[in-house]
Amino acid sequence: MNKTEMDFAFDKKHIWHPYTSMTHALPTYGVTSAHGCQLTLADGRQLIDGTSSWWACVHGYSHPQILAAMSVQMQQLSHVMFGGITHQSAIELCKRLVNMTCEPLTKVFLADSGSIAVEVALKMALQYWQGRQQPQKQRILTVKQGYHGDTFAA
Repeated sequence: MNKTEMDFAFDKKHIWHPYTSMTHALPTYGVTSAHGCQLTLADGRQLIDGTSSWWACVHGYSHPQILAAMSVQMQQLSHVMFGGITHQSAIELCKRLVNMTCEPLTKVFLADSGSIAVEVALKMALQYWQGRQQPQKQRILTVKQGYHGDTFAA
């Protein structure tokens, strides 16, 4: 058994993937590379990523401009917790976002996924009514059986 096969065997035994039972897991397919909208599996087959990596890979994989920007960013600052500190890349992004919107949309809250953004929006809405001294306003209207991600309230 080669290293890749051993790794996939480890995955099957030890890694609990989303949306599957821990005891009766669905099969997983090892991806070794991706380009554009195509995934290449360990056995050489190619698939079209029709879910765009759960809707987060809208420009495809290995896009040259995105890779170049990531490389520059990773060499300067790969990641920093945003609570209480900031950095130039985030400021530049937020400037662009504020410039795209109209008054009174002048504040930006950054989230790392759509479901987190929905969860934060729900919390902000509830907090708004708390601040307005109307804590009874806590009902949220949603699409019946709507799906907005894996967070608690979304």
